[in-house]
Amino acid sequence: MKIVDEIKTYFYFRKRKSKLNKSLHKILSAKFVSENKKFYSSKDEYDQYDDREMMQFEHGNCRALVNGYLQELPFSEVRNAYLDSVYRVISENIKSNLENRKIRILEVGCGNGTNLMLLNSAFGDAVELSGVDISAERIKRGTEYWGRRLGSATLSVADATEMNGIESNSYDVVYSICALEQINDGLARAVSGMARISKSDIVFVEPVFEYGNEAQRLYSLVANHCRNLLSLIMAQGLDVVEARKMNILHNPLNPVGVVRLKK
Repeated sequence: MKIVDEIKTYFYFRKRKSKLNKSLHKILSAKFVSENKKFYSSKDEYDQYDDREMMQFEHGNCRALVNGYLQELPFSEVRNAYLDSVYRVISENIKSNLENRKIRILEVGCGNGTNLMLLNSAFGDAVELSGVDISAERIKRGTEYWGRRLGSATLSVADATEMNGIESNSYDVVYSICALEQINDGLARAVSGMARISKSDIVFVEPVFEYGNEAQRLYSLVANHCRNLLSLIMAQGLDVVEARKMNILHNPLNPVGVVRLKK
């Protein structure tokens, strides 16, 4: 059975690489870029999202890459795997909290608030949850869908590259999950802004170009995802507590990793 899985995975990547090579050639064409300017902006796409993403989370499955093998998994299981490091760092902060206060959490790129809903379910009154996202429509959809399951979480519109209005050292934990990948211009500001806002922990659950195989790196080029995130994270000069590849990938071609910094 293992050999069969390996063969399936091999041909999956081989097929995808062939398609990606053709896409890359097309994308690098000046004519394609001039005719498809929206390709480089995700906000318009996010504004078109409806409830399907949240319904898929609750009831759907996806084909994920698990320890190198393709496997059908519930969306909820994959989402919780992406949140694993965030769960752990929040738990650590709660245990070390000697002031008997709520631990303040900020998600950068919170989208429809699914992650915040899960954190509210896990930690309840022990935390104060906030999220910012560039899409007002996506926030609206999420708050309507999740309703009371978001608890007292606050979701507001803000650009990850322009967070000057948030005070320095104002959150115990600041994190992002597959939110920075589509930022090229201003990525350095987003990373340094997250480090500035946090007074303790910063967790990046994002695609890391250096973690990818050949097909995954090609995908990053075709999707125009950022490819210098790891160097920008390391440039913050903070202690690296955790840096690893994810062993479960929602998109087998997206090399998501976890990098956690500590002040």
